[in-house]
Amino acid sequence: MGAEVTKNDVLKLIEIKKTDTLFTHLSCFIFEKSIAMGEIGAQKIKIWRPNYWNRAYYPIFEFEFNSENHLIKISDRINPASKIYFSILAVFFFSVFISPIYPDFYFPKTLYYVLFVFSFLMLIFYVFYKFYHFEKNNQLEQIFEILDIEIEKKMQSGEWSFKSVLTRVLLYPFSIGMLLLSVLYMIPNGYIFQAIGCFIFFGSYLFVDLKILFSKKKK
Repeated sequence: MGAEVTKNDVLKLIEIKKTDTLFTHLSCFIFEKSIAMGEIGAQKIKIWRPNYWNRAYYPIFEFEFNSENHLIKISDRINPASKIYFSILAVFFFSVFISPIYPDFYFPKTLYYVLFVFSFLMLIFYVFYKFYHFEKNNQLEQIFEILDIEIEKKMQSGEWSFKSVLTRVLLYPFSIGMLLLSVLYMIPNGYIFQAIGCFIFFGSYLFVDLKILFSKKKK
């Protein structure tokens, strides 16, 4: 790979030159569209591309070159602004779900509720984790295609492994149940914010995971 792809090849991926700073990635969420941005260094190039449906949890790819400017390594990490988005959402929804139990604290009923909310936040984190890896793999495949990098074909069994299937067997019914609970109980009883939270995150999990499955099936 390193002997075939040069720094000049990678430079062609960049549409706009930017610096890899927190402010830059925060601005991407509000202002930027689907544009490939990058920071150019002596032996490293960083490239990121937010798009219309993912302006928050996109990856940053780092290309490393040897002394002859041949590509030797590609690594990735999530953009720093995404951690702020997740923290804000986690604090917001945690406070929304916990606030109803402030006046009436009953043990162990309250403890079970807190554990449920904590599990809910863990599911949110899992959704974002899946969302990020789905976006990373899609962008990486596009980069490999543009740079004409050949990689060994791996068996597409990751999404159908025992662990993945077991996760879906547990989370699909739970997610659907939470959506039904939102419609049948939360909304009629005035828990609007809680219902919105369930729709956003449990709906997002189902949407992202099904999108991953269908995209794998088409390849």
